[in-house]
Amino acid sequence: MEQRAVFADLDWPVLRQWENGASAQGLIWERYAGRVPRDVLVALLPVFTKLFADVPLGGLETGPIRWEMNGYDLWYETLERIGGAHHLVLLRAPDGSVAGLSEAGWDIRAPSIVRQQLTAVARQWRGRGVGRALKAAMLRQVHEAHPEATVIGTNNAEVNTPILSINARVGFTVAWRNVDYQVTRETLDEWGRSR
Repeated sequence: MEQRAVFADLDWPVLRQWENGASAQGLIWERYAGRVPRDVLVALLPVFTKLFADVPLGGLETGPIRWEMNGYDLWYETLERIGGAHHLVLLRAPDGSVAGLSEAGWDIRAPSIVRQQLTAVARQWRGRGVGRALKAAMLRQVHEAHPEATVIGTNNAEVNTPILSINARVGFTVAWRNVDYQVTRETLDEWGRSR
């Protein structure tokens, strides 16, 4: 589903409390605004892939999705050409591993809208407020960096109840729903024979 929130309607003091809660657990913030250095992205590709593989997507069968640098290279070329920004916030555990991350994008073609992308938390850090801290930090970062943006939008599967719960507490509302259908090759073949 597509969800949207209006920056002016957000409860910024509560979001700041969520954001501050991460440091109390010994987690360390790492933030990038505008662009993420290429060497940092390269090092994080396996982390993105691993965390996304664990995001609830529903019953659709899909092949494995792997984050690759060429996707970021192409996106950054577009951002350079048209004007835009990539934002990334990470929380690292004391051992340096990634406890969770959140990323968002903004471009000049739709300056009033920020697009929230992946927000994901490593299993061992779930249930400790890490997801909401990441969401709060990202909201603050993009709001400060892009004051012309009035709305933030995101897409989530309806089965992803943890992020939907966070989004509801932030103030996101459903803008619209998309439905995907899937059919097996055998069912299509059978349907074709019956015609």
